[in-house]
Amino acid sequence: EYSSLLWLLPLKLTAIIFQVISGSLAQDWSVSHTPSRLCALQNSSVALPCKYTYPSSQTVTSSTWHYKQSTDMTFERQIAYSLSDGSNCSLTLDRVTQADAGVYQFSFRTSDSTKDLTNEDGVTLEIT
Repeated sequence: EYSSLLWLLPLKLTAIIFQVISGSLAQDWSVSHTPSRLCALQNSSVALPCKYTYPSSQTVTSSTWHYKQSTDMTFERQIAYSLSDGSNCSLTLDRVTQADAGVYQFSFRTSDSTKDLTNEDGVTLEIT
């Protein structure tokens, strides 16, 4: 009985190792916006939440906030901001108006990455 089950042991170990490796890789690279929807009063200031992580062996070589007014428009602009904390990429907008409503996405690239890393959903800002 036991000998027939021994061949399963390497398969289970391989599956466990794969889950641990893939889970740790997924946690090394991330951009998160929580909450993902915000509502701000016109002419107020609002902080768009953003946290990002990457392997400590890497160096961030570029980072950008992108803004899209709506899904049917292709207009996109880059926004000036500063990264003061290693994991905080939050963006503060002052005196917001209806023109500031839309989806904001943070993206970054590291010394070893071949593409920008982002959260496709971004954070949605509504103005009332």
